[in-house]
Amino acid sequence: MKTMAQLKGKIDCCLPKANLRWDDCLLLSHYGEDKTFVLMTDGTHLVVEQSLRESINAFARFNVCHQSNICPGATLFDRPVRGIVAGMNRLLPTSGLHNPNLVYYMARFLLGYVYLPQTGEICLHFVNDHLNCRIAIPAYQETFNKILQEADELSSVQLSLLHYFMHCYAYQHKCTQLTNDYHRSRQMREKAIQWEETKLLWIVNEAYKTCYGQAMEEEMRAELITVMEKCYQTK
Repeated sequence: MKTMAQLKGKIDCCLPKANLRWDDCLLLSHYGEDKTFVLMTDGTHLVVEQSLRESINAFARFNVCHQSNICPGATLFDRPVRGIVAGMNRLLPTSGLHNPNLVYYMARFLLGYVYLPQTGEICLHFVNDHLNCRIAIPAYQETFNKILQEADELSSVQLSLLHYFMHCYAYQHKCTQLTNDYHRSRQMREKAIQWEETKLLWIVNEAYKTCYGQAMEEEMRAELITVMEKCYQTK
């Protein structure tokens, strides 16, 4: 098991910026005030000459992670979803964004974790094609669990939406998890409709607040839902 201090003690490469992909990085952390430490999935220790916040924003832009696929989760679950979530891909913070010990980690490669009460750390066990390692990160157990649970809930909704569209487009034979069972199909449809309604209402409401300085009226919200739920008709 290694600590973050031990990882940062060995740097293999320093770059002004880096286009990081989902498969590239295992975790990101502060490196001084305006640099980011990145542990790559192949074990490389990288330093990027931009702040952690800038690195996370650059990651989202490069991987086309739209906020409209994440932020509506706050409405759906009655609490905000932190981190970047795209199905099984989840780049999540270990704590609040102002915590000096903040680390972003790739939950997709997380095999398991255990809280270490003696040191106030969480030991994360990562496994991929190149690494099998354990890293101790300072974090509060309750906060860590909550952030991971919220992201997993959103991930489940996103994957259900994908499965539903595969079912609608007769692509279910490519996915062993799907069947033509009526009950299963109905559950997927209900989840898909709920998410799509929540997402569109969030997008329109954000634009409405920008243009008019207030949230959209209930009448407008009701009309949007009516249009979304209207079935196709020939004219």
